[in-house]
This record gives sequence, C-alpha cells and structure tokens, in this order.
Amino acid sequence: MRILIIGGGIAGPSLVTQLKKHNVKCDVTLVEQAPEFRNIGYGIALWGNGRRTLKEAGIDDHIIDKEGYEVPWEAFETTRRKILKSFVFNNFKSLGGPIFIPRALLHKTIVDRLNPAIIRHNIKPVAIRNFPETKIAAVEFSDGSKGEYDLVVGADGVNSWTREHVFGSGLKKYYSRSLWIMWIDKKFTLSKGAVAIAGGGKLALLLPLKDKCQLSLYASRTPGIQGDVATRKRDLKDLFYEFGDAIRHMIMSVPSGQDILFNDAAYISMKHWYKNRVVLIGDAQHAMSPMMGMGASLAIEDSCVLAQEIANEENVDEALKKFEHRRNKRLNIYKKQAHIIEDIIMADGLMARARELFMPLMPNAISMNPLKRLLEEEI
Repeated sequence: MRILIIGGGIAGPSLVTQLKKHNVKCDVTLVEQAPEFRNIGYGIALWGNGRRTLKEAGIDDHIIDKEGYEVPWEAFETTRRKILKSFVFNNFKSLGGPIFIPRALLHKTIVDRLNPAIIRHNIKPVAIRNFPETKIAAVEFSDGSKGEYDLVVGADGVNSWTREHVFGSGLKKYYSRSLWIMWIDKKFTLSKGAVAIAGGGKLALLLPLKDKCQLSLYASRTPGIQGDVATRKRDLKDLFYEFGDAIRHMIMSVPSGQDILFNDAAYISMKHWYKNRVVLIGDAQHAMSPMMGMGASLAIEDSCVLAQEIANEENVDEALKKFEHRRNKRLNIYKKQAHIIEDIIMADGLMARARELFMPLMPNAISMNPLKRLLEEEI
C-alpha cells in the first residue's frame, strides 16, 4: 500500500508511528512544505488519552513526563478576581490529567522516531485527482513531481489545503473571536495552577509550564482584523485594560523582538472524514477553539484509530468507513458540548451576569463530564 501523508505537524508524524506499531505493510511518504522542522509554537496541553496513545506507540521516552508540567487545578475568575469555579485535576489522576508542554518539544519527541528517508521537505501538493474506479489518488507536487497513492491523508491543520481542494470550501467557520498567545517574563510570580479570567466577552488564560508561563488572550470581535503588529502590545494593553495591572504588565513585558501569535479562532464543521481515497485527520477535520486544550490529544487518537482500521481491514474503503464511524461516534457529542462551554466562557452582557450568578452553584461535573467521558472511553 502506498500512503501519502500531507503535513508534518502533530497528526501526520503520529500516523507514521502508528502504522509501524500496527505492522501495516505500506510505503509511506510524508510531505511538509516547510524547508525543515522548526522549533515553533507555544504551550500545548496533552491529556491522558493522548499520553496513553503515545506511550503505547513507544514514542514518549519519558521526555513528556520529565519535561511536561502536570497542572493540579484551574480557577475561573471574573475581572474583579471573584472566583466563580475551580477544578481540581487530581480527580482525573487515574485517567491522566493535563500536562502542559512546549509544542516544539512534543513535536520533536514524535518526529525524532521517524525515518528521515520518508520525509520530503519544502514541497506541497498542488493537485489531487481521486479515481474511485481504480481506487487510487493521483497527486501533483509543487516541484513538478507526481505520484499515485492508495491513500492520501490530509494532516495539514485548520487551514488544510487538502480539505479545501478535495472536500470543498466553506467548511472552516469562525467563532467571531480573536486569539493572541505570548510567553511572559519569568519575573512574574505565578500560581501553580491555570487561571482563567473572563469579562466583557474577553478571556485571559494563564497556563504554567515547567520553566515558563504562557498568556493566551481571547476577545470577541469581527474576524479579519489583523491589526498593526508594531503596536500590538499597546493595543492589547488597552483592549484588556479592565483586567488589571498584572495582565497589562505581563503584556508589556513581552520582549520587542518576540512575536505575539495572532489568529482568528476557527473551527471545522464537517460530517465526513474521507472522500474516495483521501482522508482527513487532526485539525484538518475537527479543529476547535484551543480554549478546550484537547486538539493534540484528539489528533494523536485519530492517527491510532486510522492505523488500527487499515491494519484490520484489507479493503481500504471499508477501513475508512469504520474509521469515520468510530471517530464521529466519539467526537460528535464532545464537539457540541465544547461549543456550549466556550460560549459560556466568552459570554458578555446579560449572559455574563447570569454566568456569575449561576456558575458557582453549578456542579463541576456538568462542565467536566465531556472531558471525563473522553478520558474514560476506549478510543
């Protein structure tokens, strides 16, 4: 079997390791448009489901346990520092609570296990033609080369070229909120847990890692407003003025040479995972707001389930059908609940006031059950 994997992020390299683990006899090629794997990204959450799947594939090597920071709790507060809810993750200890780790370290842990010979850098597909009669997908690449594959896997993220080219446009939706991420200066004394501060349709989220801390800022606003990069710190300080001196000082402490990541928060809304011999995994198929912190773990799950089904079924079409069924059954309820939780977190006006009144009275299980279900169930 000839398999092409498009995208060298978390999902694509994870699939390579899973194909090897499940003894799938195949010729794999992974293409990545970047000229090399770079030390990029900020912090990333890895829950028990993702950690278990990595360890079962033999690619953890204790690096994640050693370098990751297991967050003991998260507090949800108002801008007036009134605690509305706190979540103690020790309750998830047996299931695998969240570890925060630099994305670059997680990525390196996975790709270091790959055979460099299967990786083609500085190249991307420019055309894919699905041939259902012959059960192949013909791919043309940016360097002029061509190839025919029994399976093409789009693992190229929320802005997936594969999804747009094969499945059509309009599947990427926007939350009408923007996201900024930055490392903050080590001079700030921080709590051991994660702290989320919400108010006015905005959110400041402090995520501690082992030797640093990440500040993520969310604000409800119209997508497509990039803003001036040169004045980004000052603009953010003004936008989050009501969050107090501590948040404003953290924003202004970011070194002038350090980029502040900006994105319009988006999600993918699509029922199907494959079309003929092209299948999507990871954020290319089910991206959600990073606010939930489950993206990496679900992408790693995708790679495991896809490899399992390919290993168990000689018929690729039947394997893809079963893969789609398993993933939809597991994720559809979670995605709906995640959207509801995110809307509550980002509430403004009357909805925000209702949140402040009723959230302290709400049992923790209501908001934690979607995560608990994912951690308890077999993938």
